[in-house]
Amino acid sequence: MEIRPEVLERLLSEDDGRLWETIRRVAVMNNITLPSTPPPHSDMEKLRALLRSGALGYEDAMRILQKNGQGDQP
Repeated sequence: MEIRPEVLERLLSEDDGRLWETIRRVAVMNNITLPSTPPPHSDMEKLRALLRSGALGYEDAMRILQKNGQGDQP
């Protein structure tokens, strides 16, 4: 999945709660369940930095989320 840079930047500029909700929706589409509560702000900032750098692709992100995706049903 390719995300246009301007769309990604707009998404990453959202507050933690809205960004996390978007991440959860994408995770659900990939059969991954994540907690409803966003991670701490410091972790969200690390995620933003990784996504902005291009060092973390969609497939890598889904793999990480699936590996660590324990939590509430969406």
